[in-house]
Amino acid sequence: MFRAEDIVKDCADATFGDGGVGSTNSNFTRKTYDDVWSGMNVIMRSHTKMHMGVVLPNFARLTFQKELKKPMFNMNSNFLKTYSLRFNARQATKAPETATKDLNFAKLAQLAKCSKDIAKTVYRELTQRLGDVLKDGNNQVAVAFNGIGVLRGNRFRLQFFFEGEKGAKVPKTTASFTRDALDSSKGMAIIMPNASKGPSSHTGGSAKHSHSARLLPEIPSARSVSARSSSVKNRTQSVPQLHKSISDVIGTAPRNKNLLDDRQLEQENLRLMAERQRAAAKQRRLDEKEFRDEILQMHKETILADDERRAKVSKEKAFKDEQVVQGELALDRKREVAAEYLAAQEMHWPFSVEEEVRAERRGKDQTFREELDKQNAGRPQKAAPRQRPEDSVDPKDPNTWFKPSPGNVYPKFLTPSRSPTRIIDEGGQDPLVLRLAYKRYENTLRKQLGHLKSETKDIEQRERQKEQEIAYRAKRRMDIQRETTEYQRKQVEYRAKQRERVLRETHLETNPDPGRAYPMEQLRDAHRINRAKASLRHALDSQVEMKQEINNMRSTIEKAEDSYFLGCVQEQLELDRAHRMNKKTQEQHAMMATWQRQEQFKKELNKLEKMRDGIVVREGSKVVSQDEIQLPGGNDADDPVDE
Repeated sequence: MFRAEDIVKDCADATFGDGGVGSTNSNFTRKTYDDVWSGMNVIMRSHTKMHMGVVLPNFARLTFQKELKKPMFNMNSNFLKTYSLRFNARQATKAPETATKDLNFAKLAQLAKCSKDIAKTVYRELTQRLGDVLKDGNNQVAVAFNGIGVLRGNRFRLQFFFEGEKGAKVPKTTASFTRDALDSSKGMAIIMPNASKGPSSHTGGSAKHSHSARLLPEIPSARSVSARSSSVKNRTQSVPQLHKSISDVIGTAPRNKNLLDDRQLEQENLRLMAERQRAAAKQRRLDEKEFRDEILQMHKETILADDERRAKVSKEKAFKDEQVVQGELALDRKREVAAEYLAAQEMHWPFSVEEEVRAERRGKDQTFREELDKQNAGRPQKAAPRQRPEDSVDPKDPNTWFKPSPGNVYPKFLTPSRSPTRIIDEGGQDPLVLRLAYKRYENTLRKQLGHLKSETKDIEQRERQKEQEIAYRAKRRMDIQRETTEYQRKQVEYRAKQRERVLRETHLETNPDPGRAYPMEQLRDAHRINRAKASLRHALDSQVEMKQEINNMRSTIEKAEDSYFLGCVQEQLELDRAHRMNKKTQEQHAMMATWQRQEQFKKELNKLEKMRDGIVVREGSKVVSQDEIQLPGGNDADDPVDE
C-alpha cells in the first residue's frame, strides 16, 4: 500500500537518484518535496477552518455546503480520465456550495522556502506520480491529508474519508507487503536502535508516527526484479556498519524458528516478485484478449454501419426515382391543364363578337337602303337627306343616349350609339360559349365556397384540440401533484421508521450496560431547522417554477393560435386584394382596347361617309382613296355609298 510519504520519496528518487545527490540549486533539495506536500496540507487546513473551499489544479476540489457547512471532496474529471480511475464521491450532493479559491502557489512557495516555479513543478510531479501509481490496478493507496482526511483505494474504487469517519485511519508502516504476501511475513520487522540518529527521509509526515521498528523493504509494483534485489543488497549492506549480525537485528528473539534469516528473506522476496510477474503477465494476456475482442467488436460494428449506410443509400435512391416518376406525372397533368386552358382561350367569348354584330348591322343597313332607293326611284326630285339615329344623339345630354334592351348581354360601352340586340342561337337559347362561361363561373364559386367551409372546419377542429389539450394538461398537473404529495408522505414515514430502528439498534439493544438500555435523551441537532427550512424552500421554489412554466406554456399556445389566425386572415385579404386588382386591371385593358377599336372604326367610317358625299379626304397633303381605308372589323370598301 502506497502512502503520501512513499509518493514523495519516489518523486525525490526520480529527480535526484537513489544516491542522495542534491541539486545544484540550493533552494531545490530532496526536502523540498516534503515541504511542498506539508505546505499544501497547511493551506488546505487554513481554508477548511474558515469553511472556504480550495481547488487543487488538475487533481481535486475541496468544498463545503452552503447551509450545513458539510465538507465535500471531488476528484478532477480530467485527472480521472487521464489515468482511467473511478472515484466514488461519498459526499455527493446537489446543494449549493460555498466560495472556492485556487491553490495559492506563491504562499505554497513561501511555506516550502523555494521559488514559485519549483513549487508548481513539485506539485505537478507529485500528482502525476500518484496517478501513475493508481493506474496500476494492483496498487493500493492511502494518501493522508493531515488534519483533513485520507484518499484511499485503488484504480477501480477510490474514496475520500474525512477525519472521524470509518476508514480514515492510515497504516503506521512506511513499507509493507502487498495483499499477495504471506500472512506469516506481515508481522516481521527489523529493529534499528540507532535509526533515530540517521537522517529522516520523511520529514513532514513521519514525525507524527515515528517509531524504532521498520518492516521489511518496500516492494513497489513498478520496479523490476533487479531493482528490488539491489535495494535488498543495499539495505543488508547497512547492517555490518552497525557491527551486528543479521541474526541480532531480526526480531526480538534470534533463536525463534518462525523468523527468517537473510537468505530466506531474499528467497521470499524473489518468490513474491515471481508471483507478481506471473500476475502481471496474466493481466497482460487478459488485456490483449480484451483488446482483440474490442477490435473484433469495432469491426463488426463497422460492417453493420456500412450495411445500414448502403440500405439507406438504396432507400434514398428508390425514393428519388419514385419522386422523379411522380414529377413526370405531375408535369403531364400540368401540360394537359395548360392545353385545356389554351383551348378555352381560343373559344369565342360573348364579348369578342363585335365583327359579327357589325356585319349584321351593315347587312340590315344595306337592305334598308336598297328598299329606300326602290321607293324613291319614281320620284322626280331627290329626297331630302335621311336622318340617321346617330344625328339625334347629343353626347352632353344623357337623355338622348340609346339605352340597351332588357335582355342585352353586352356592355353599353361596346355600342354607345346603337341599341344592340340579344344574341341567341337558332333554338332561341343563349350561345354555347356563354353557357360554358356561366358554368365555369359557377364552378369557381362552388370551389371557393368549399374551400371556405374546409377552412372553417379546420379552425373549429383546432379549437376543440386546444381545449382538449388544456384539459389534459390540467388533469396531468393534478395527477403529478397528487403523486408528489403521496411520495413525500411515504418518504416521511420511511425516515421516521429508519430513525426509530437506528435508535432501537444503537441504544436499546446493542449496549451491554443494563442502565443504558433505557431511552436516552436525544442530542440536539443544530442543523435540523435549517434542513427543514431548506427542504420547504426547495419545495416552494419547485412549485413556483412549475406554475411559471405552465403559464409560459399557456401563453405560448395562445400566441401561436393568435399568430396562426392573423396569418390566415392576412393571407386571405392579400389574395382577395390581388384578385380584385387583377380583375379591375383586366377590365380596364379590355375597355380601353374596345374603345380604341371603336374610335378607329368611327374615324374610318367618317372618311367613307365624306367620300360618299363627294368630299375629298386628305391626310396632310396626300389624298386618301377608298381602297386605302381599312376598317378594324374588316374591309368595308365594298359597302355602297349614297351619291
